[in-house]
Amino acid sequence: QIQSVIVEGGVQLLQTFIDAGLWDEARVVTNQSLTINGGLKAPQIPQAILQNHEKLGSDSIQYFSNK
Repeated sequence: QIQSVIVEGGVQLLQTFIDAGLWDEARVVTNQSLTINGGLKAPQIPQAILQNHEKLGSDSIQYFSNK
C-alpha cells in the first residue's frame, strides 16, 4: 500500500495539486539573502494552516497542513 507521495514540480503542477485539495503537508523554504530576477512566483496555498516554522542558516522553513 502506498503511504505517501512526494510531489516536486513547477508552479503549474504544484498549483494543480493544491487547487484539487490533494495534499496533506507542504514545506516552504525561503531565503532572503538570495535574489532571483525574472523567476516565477511560488504556488499559492490560501487555506493552509501554519503548523511550525524554523530558521536553518539563512533559510526559513514553514510547515503547513491542509485544513
